[in-house]
Amino acid sequence: MSDELEPQSNEQETEEPKKSKATMIRTSILLVILVLGIAALAYELTVARPQWNEASETVGAWLDNNEFKTIDDVHKAIDKDPSETRTNDSFIMEKYEWRSGLLFKTHKLYVTYNATQNLILRTGSEEPDAWAAATPK
Repeated sequence: MSDELEPQSNEQETEEPKKSKATMIRTSILLVILVLGIAALAYELTVARPQWNEASETVGAWLDNNEFKTIDDVHKAIDKDPSETRTNDSFIMEKYEWRSGLLFKTHKLYVTYNATQNLILRTGSEEPDAWAAATPK
């Protein structure tokens, strides 16, 4: 027997731990979800909400200043076709929608016109009371 001690090799300590395949897949999925969330937030803050704000402020300013604008004026200012139109004997109501960064949410703008003169009567982001029945209040 020799008095010399042989160094023990610890292969487990020197090798780097290997990532399992499940961990790599899980990490990849989470990174994809993170990227999609960041893209949706960017779209919401740079495209959808600014367009809705601009349209809402433009039409609201006309009403505040008692400027009588027609349906054609609104269509030109918003540069968008209404997503839905409802009419009855007294009113024409239009709904404009901008898709949000979230797939299930939209920004809405409702504009109500006088049916005989096609002039704006009111606007807002909430559904008017007459919208469901398409009748005047």
